[in-house]
Order: sequence, then structure tokens, then C-alpha cells
Amino acid sequence: MNDSYHIEELEIRISNYLSGNCTEEEKEALFAYLASNEDAAKIFREMSAVWAVSSVPAFAKVEDANLSQIKEKIAAAEMKPVRSRKIVPVWLKVAAAIILLLGCNYFWYTYTENLTEVYTNADSPYEIKVPAGSRTNIVLPDGTEVSLNAGSVLRYCRGFGIRERDVTLDGEGYFKVAKNEKIPFFVNTNGVQVKVVGTVFNVRAYDDDNYVMVSLLEGRVNLATLSGSVMKLFPSEQAFYDKN
Repeated sequence: MNDSYHIEELEIRISNYLSGNCTEEEKEALFAYLASNEDAAKIFREMSAVWAVSSVPAFAKVEDANLSQIKEKIAAAEMKPVRSRKIVPVWLKVAAAIILLLGCNYFWYTYTENLTEVYTNADSPYEIKVPAGSRTNIVLPDGTEVSLNAGSVLRYCRGFGIRERDVTLDGEGYFKVAKNEKIPFFVNTNGVQVKVVGTVFNVRAYDDDNYVMVSLLEGRVNLATLSGSVMKLFPSEQAFYDKN
């Protein structure tokens, strides 16, 4: 791998990774470089924040404007390669101010216009698979609204919304959780568990990704790892978990 990337090359490599258009070798090379260069890691976090919100239909209209802002930051960044060091900390907590540019009210007005309700049976096990190149909007038995991105799989067990509210996600999902203080809502991914009562957030957790990303718009969530690490996330914040 080269000791450093040009700004344009780094932007392209990050975009290819986020869109799933890179090889395993390219992915490993990118993450090795991000681990050794904090400026590059910062750009990655900023672009990932844009990707998280623009992947939801309502944000497609402003995606270009948001990306322009990120490009300006990239152009101004000073990329100085440094010696390889230990991978960036497990939890990278950053302010995702770009999420707030549109305002949550505008988002949900636009989002719910396109919501196709798919009510499911609380008494039967259920698995929802989204084909490549498409998205699926569903309403779970407890009233929680979920927008699933391409290639995602959402699973939940018998009794959901009655005895418990646990789902397992492989992929990316945008959740508007119905409030129920007696039965918390859990999203289980590869290595991270998200606990909420009633809130709005996005989770990216594809099995073949090296990280889990959680972006919070409304409310609060608690994040826990298999190793026992716990952190709280507040509105307009984003957390990354390195699975390696």
C-alpha cells in the first residue's frame, strides 16, 4: 500500500467502501491507512455521517449539497502520513451536525409520505430480507417504523412487542421506535447492542463491514459491546465501533 493517498484518491476509496464497491484487499488497505492517519480518519467519519443520512430516501434531495460541504473540508485538510500505530479507539464519538441541517421535522414529513406499511404477525417468527438495489419500509407489531437499506436482513422472534422488543440486524436500518418504557427496544448487531425506549436513529452493521456505525437524531440510546464497554449517545452524535 502507498504511504499516503492524495485527497481525491482517498475520497474515491472511502466512497467505494461505503457503497460496497471495493475488494477485500482495498478495504484492508484503506483501514490500515485510516489507523495510521488521524486526518484521514476524520474525513472518513465525516463522509460516513453524510452517507448514513443520505442513504435514507428523504435525504437524497440534499445529498449533493452535503457532499459539497464535506469536499470543502477534505480540500482544506492537511494529509500528513505518519508511522503505523494502533488502530483508532474502539468508540469514536463525533458530532454529526450535518444530520441537523434539515431538521427532524422536515425529515419525518418527507419520510412518512413514502412509508409503505407492512404490518407483521406478533405471534410468528419473522425474517425480512431486502434485495440488492432496493429499500423496504416496514411497521413492526409495536408500531416501530423501520426503513431497511439494500442487502439488509432484520429478524425478530415470537412475542415481539408483548414480552420483549429484540431485533437482530445485518445491514443498515433507520428506526423510529415506538415509545414503551416497560419494554425497551434492542437492536442486536455483530458486536454491538443498541438499547432504546423511544427514539430515532440509524444503524449500519453489515456483517462484512469492519465497523458498526450508530447515528442518533432524537432521544437517547445506550450502546454496549460484547466485551462489556458501554456508552451513551445523545442527539446529533454518532458512534463507530471497530469490530477488529
